[in-house]
Amino acid sequence: MAEAKITREAGGALYLCNLKPSVRDLLERGGFLDHVGRDNVFGTKEEAIRAIYARLEAPRCKACTALIFSECQEMLPDGRFRAA
Repeated sequence: MAEAKITREAGGALYLCNLKPSVRDLLERGGFLDHVGRDNVFGTKEEAIRAIYARLEAPRCKACTALIFSECQEMLPDGRFRAA
C-alpha cells in the first residue's frame, strides 16, 4: 500500500478504523493490513484516538495549546497530569 509507505517515510503512520467486514477481508487477503501495520487498525474511532494518543511524544503534547481531543484536556500521553 503506497500510502502507508509514503506516510511512514515522512515520519508518520497510516491508521484505519471502522472497517466494514468485507473491506477488512479484502485488505487481509491482499496483504495490505501488514503494510499498514496490524497495530494501526482499530475497531472504532474512539479506540484509534486513545491508542494513537498514547503513542504521541509527551513533550510535544505538553507544548501544544490546541487540545483538540478529550484525551488532551487533562493528561499527557505518558500519564502525567497536564499543568493547569
